[in-house]
Amino acid sequence: MRTKRSKTKGMTLAELLIAISILAAVLGPVSGMFMWSSQASIKAYKTSIASVVAEMRMEELVGTVIVPGTDVPVEDKGFIVDIDKKKMKFDDLDDDLKTALGANSSIISTYEEFLIMVTVTVSDNDGTVLCTQRNIINTATNGFVS
Repeated sequence: MRTKRSKTKGMTLAELLIAISILAAVLGPVSGMFMWSSQASIKAYKTSIASVVAEMRMEELVGTVIVPGTDVPVEDKGFIVDIDKKKMKFDDLDDDLKTALGANSSIISTYEEFLIMVTVTVSDNDGTVLCTQRNIINTATNGFVS
């Protein structure tokens, strides 16, 4: 007894090429999403570390003698940290603070000898700014103006 063999036993070359092209069309964008996700994760990690470095540098300045104009970029945890210290001026304030003060610069001029505007900028080695923090530090003795 003989069995009949079917001629449609395997896949044709055309079916195989179509299956591979569909697989490539699906895997290409999916692998691209994984690459984008890993790059975004690395950037977020670097930004969070830079934020911690900027906060630590800002906290180091509180309670110390601050001399405006003595700004030298330093390296900290693989980042370049630039600390800009200058006397407080009304124009240095954000628009919200200017509005809150009612565009009255006399309040700032009364206390400007005690107020220092400190800007800490943390950059990557290639110069990309990752984090910037600004703060007004009161340098009056014991925090009070006599």
